Amino acid sequence: MEPTSLQMISWLFARIDPEELNGSDIACLGSQLRLILSVLESSVMDYEWYAADVLANNSVQGLPEGPEPVFIGRTEEVMSMASLVDQFQSGLFFAVTAGEKFIWMDRYGTEDERSFCKHNTHLEIRAMDTSYFEVYSRSQALMEYLSQAFGVRIEVVEREPIQDASVNS
Repeated sequence: MEPTSLQMISWLFARIDPEELNGSDIACLGSQLRLILSVLESSVMDYEWYAADVLANNSVQGLPEGPEPVFIGRTEEVMSMASLVDQFQSGLFFAVTAGEKFIWMDRYGTEDERSFCKHNTHLEIRAMDTSYFEVYSRSQALMEYLSQAFGVRIEVVEREPIQDASVNS
């Protein structure tokens, strides 16, 4: 058996205010979530999405209002759902590689502490209290797309150890 060593992976964060999305002073619109996803579309098209704690100011059937993540579908289904929402009051959206089982270990609320290290997502988007979106990812490339498109600052928010069996100690 090959020796293993610990490596650190970083979670990256961007806060996207409505002015950065479309020059509006109104945040967390369904059209704004759609815009975020369209910027990332070529990179996230093959992801499957789960959502929890989603509340909108209009009635949209099928929104998962509870704290347990519910399968929404591929990126295009999330974009279609977002186009039906006037404004999100809250919401957590998790992306995993298509065909990969979503591993979650908790119940999720939008304003709970960051949850990304508790599951296997590649991207997490939070609609924060009709004020702004938060985006988390381990992918530098995804976050750079957002930074270039919206002029947002990318921050490292957490590092977590992972075992790397390919590195000799």
